[in-house]
Amino acid sequence: MPEHEKLLILFTNHYPFSPGEEFVQTEVEILEKFFHVVIVPLSSEGSLMSVPSNTEVDFSLLQPIARLSKKRVSRGLLGLSNLRLKRERLCSFFSSKVFEVINYCAIAGVINKWIRNLSVDRSRTILYSYWLNALAFGISLTKNEFPEFTAVSRAHRVDLYQYCSERYLPYRRYILIEMDKIFCISEDGKKYLSQVFPTFKDKIMVSRLGTRDHGLSEKPYDDFQIISCSSVSKVKRIDHIILGLEKFARSNPSKKVCWTHIGAGPLMSQIKDKARILDGRSNIHYKLLGRLDHEEVFSYFENNPVDVLINTSSSEGLPVSIMEAMSFGIPIIATDVGGTSELVTDKTGVLIPGDCSPEDVSEALNSISKKSRSTDFRIGVRNAWKSKVNAQENFTNFAEQLNSISEHKTD
Repeated sequence: MPEHEKLLILFTNHYPFSPGEEFVQTEVEILEKFFHVVIVPLSSEGSLMSVPSNTEVDFSLLQPIARLSKKRVSRGLLGLSNLRLKRERLCSFFSSKVFEVINYCAIAGVINKWIRNLSVDRSRTILYSYWLNALAFGISLTKNEFPEFTAVSRAHRVDLYQYCSERYLPYRRYILIEMDKIFCISEDGKKYLSQVFPTFKDKIMVSRLGTRDHGLSEKPYDDFQIISCSSVSKVKRIDHIILGLEKFARSNPSKKVCWTHIGAGPLMSQIKDKARILDGRSNIHYKLLGRLDHEEVFSYFENNPVDVLINTSSSEGLPVSIMEAMSFGIPIIATDVGGTSELVTDKTGVLIPGDCSPEDVSEALNSISKKSRSTDFRIGVRNAWKSKVNAQENFTNFAEQLNSISEHKTD
């Protein structure tokens, strides 16, 4: 590492292992132009992706974290030894929340020990947690001991909104005390976190993610082409798409409709069963492609003209799939949850209620079908992508902010 270059240590759940956080790659490609980047994953499940040339991957946290998963007694003891009783509400220790608190403390203890053993110039090192979870808590413990580090975290959805998470999210206040900045990926996320912790609102910022520029896609032809791209899970509500499509096809018998879903998940067999309702309609056909890797999704958008991407999730941060589709000029139908309304407007598609019905989906499809092939409309969608979630601009700004925070600390 050149002497003049700052070190950025990025802690992830999975990346550069896939599937999991493939979208991190685009950000790293830009961060490495500003810093010497070291990626530190906590899990090695999946296949190893290649990383940019100025980026290292340090696998040395994988084994101690894996030991926590295999040895529950050891994890419990380590968690108890790292408890910060004064930093967590006492009621947490008299309920089911205690298990999540102990789990956080165990993981954070391993991360803290790992960082403390680094031989680095702390004043020129940025500790960056990709999630506002136990990773961020571990960094916070270290930051408390060594304030010369710069420490930041992103915040997305299940790691941010307590009402979206099936698990308790402990030590929020402690993390906010110790971190230099928290970067929410949407204005909605910033508003939520600032309302819950108003004392720290000056530490909470917005830094949207972004996607690469692949150019405007061709307009569709023949069939009305609909795509959805998400995991097949309860929160994604793919069944809402199916019911809405059936209603739309029934009310438009002369319009040929093609629906393609990209993604897999625990509810795939149930979705296949529910999709049979579409088999009875001669004017609709569908394809459930299963999981495609990140580059295959881009390739699909490039080589298969699409009228609209639809997302019926019950909760979101700011969906990467929507950003990717918009970069191609593809209009969007999406639920008004999380930060989605920051991208989806009447200029880029149709926003439907968070508790949408099949009628809402059908009406949105009717509306978008009247303008999805307008060149001007599709250019407008792409222009909205350029102004809000262009990877080159957003991640460059983020890197400059990190640099500024680090420089300010050393002044």
